[in-house]
Amino acid sequence: LALLAGGADVATIRHEFILAASRHHLGYGHGIIFVQKAFEILDIVGWDKAAEFLPYVALSTASQTREDLLPYMKPTMRLIEAADLAALANADSRDDFNVDALADALLEADHAPIEIAIDAILDGAGLVGLLDALSIAASRRMLRHSLDVEFMIDDEFGWLDITHVLTTVNAVRWAWGVDAGAHVARLGLFATWLLFDSARAEQRHGIEHEFTATPTPGDVQTAIRFRNTQVALDAIAALEPVEAGDELMRAALADQSGAFIVVCHQIKLSLAAKREAAATGSQLPLLAAARYLSSPRAERFVSRNVRASLDFVETGRPPKR
Repeated sequence: LALLAGGADVATIRHEFILAASRHHLGYGHGIIFVQKAFEILDIVGWDKAAEFLPYVALSTASQTREDLLPYMKPTMRLIEAADLAALANADSRDDFNVDALADALLEADHAPIEIAIDAILDGAGLVGLLDALSIAASRRMLRHSLDVEFMIDDEFGWLDITHVLTTVNAVRWAWGVDAGAHVARLGLFATWLLFDSARAEQRHGIEHEFTATPTPGDVQTAIRFRNTQVALDAIAALEPVEAGDELMRAALADQSGAFIVVCHQIKLSLAAKREAAATGSQLPLLAAARYLSSPRAERFVSRNVRASLDFVETGRPPKR
């Protein structure tokens, strides 16, 4: 509010919000995602509405969990804190850099691949190349997500968690486009950690399932509505990227999920997939989103309440709030 009252321009205020979101790994990527969405909304409704939006975004940013302070991120944070972020931000992106090979290396790493990401950026990927590789790797993670894991009642890590990688990468790409700098390079390394962490269920249960598709024409909306994943993937693969992205958006808007927040997430993911497909030239983000939309998935908000209710019946202890 002080910045607005002082007459600061859009770029200055946007920079301060991106900078705040970049200082820490917030809420499993939601810090930079919320900033992205707030400024995109303001682009649509007009900057005169900023005073109605931005204080709540500031409160959300300040209130989210600082995961970089938690034990599971400490090894990663030592590497990020030692990195020359300015050098990463200034590194050039070579057109001939092998993004697919980097995506494979990031996806198959047995520890958070921060050093792989740093070396790649300095060796010709640049930050844009890293984001392209993370986008492709995140899509492959979604395409091989095991439904055996999805329906393990005692494991709450599932679809919504792994889709955060793609939406976070898209948010970092947006930040780089409007406010490139060392602070956004840090966000790129946070996204690299997030990709690795999205494999936690695979690692914990020793389960990995590779999902493949052979393109044939089909109806996207019907396939998604009736949870026919193969047909949905075939249909998306047969469309031009822009048309495929629009079909995913329509399917997300029509979904009858058990929770409003899940519907919002489906819309956010579909838009991110459309944008990432355009940025990377790969169809994988669209296929990944199609698989998520068309697959059976646990409604964790419902299952959490069911478990709490069963526990109350069995023990007499009221649910924790």
